[in-house]
Amino acid sequence: MRIGWAAIFLTCLISTMFTVEREDIITPDECLRDQTFIWTAPLNAYLAANRDLTDRYIIFCSFLMDFMLITAFVLWFLYGKSFKLLIAYMLFFGIRGMIQVFDP
Repeated sequence: MRIGWAAIFLTCLISTMFTVEREDIITPDECLRDQTFIWTAPLNAYLAANRDLTDRYIIFCSFLMDFMLITAFVLWFLYGKSFKLLIAYMLFFGIRGMIQVFDP
């Protein structure tokens, strides 16, 4: 299954890589063009206009991230055989906390 998926992915990648005829030239006043930001501009405008919905969305996404972290720790506690996951989370959140404290 993995080999089949990799073969399909590489075939699609190679076929689109060499058959592109468009020219995306960045103008001199542009430093970077974020196409994802351009595609999601209507959604961003809607969320900017509806702050209550935006706040609820942020709370919901934070809950999902916390749930994912707690689930990972429970699974590690029940089935984990090494401390790599625990050390990775400690390093990530430790460095993140230090950056937030020392950021001017």
